[in-house]
Amino acid sequence: VQAVQTAMTDDLQSMLDQWENDSAKAEQEQETSEQTKSASPKKSSTTKKTPSKRQPKASAYLNSGPPAPRRSRKKQDTRDWLC
Repeated sequence: VQAVQTAMTDDLQSMLDQWENDSAKAEQEQETSEQTKSASPKKSSTTKKTPSKRQPKASAYLNSGPPAPRRSRKKQDTRDWLC
């Protein structure tokens, strides 16, 4: 029976700390890029075109009638094993 090793090695701890710092930096970069993107629409609002509205189409599938009833298969030669 081997003893369970519960303490983290120094290498593992340093790697986890580095990963945490990297993810925190990535979140900060993402927030700053979102802030700069939210500030830029003021310039593009004059060049933006109004989107044209599409006319809705009726769905052929949803407006179709109910499906045809299924036919039961004719069972042939069933008399032999019933007797």
